[in-house]
Amino acid sequence: MEETAQAIKQSSGDQKKGITTVIEVIFNQELGEPFKRDTMKKPVKVAGINKSDMKIQKLLNG
Repeated sequence: MEETAQAIKQSSGDQKKGITTVIEVIFNQELGEPFKRDTMKKPVKVAGINKSDMKIQKLLNG
């Protein structure tokens, strides 16, 4: 949990500098309701996202 909190703090600072960060968190517990129920639903297209908005990101540690 401490590592995750530190990653979020660092990414917030980086975001202010225009650096986008992806934080991957792997949970080892099963999802509870209502989240488990929602995982079985068909995905919904998100409004406002366009392929032209995307740009290539440089990985810092990977």
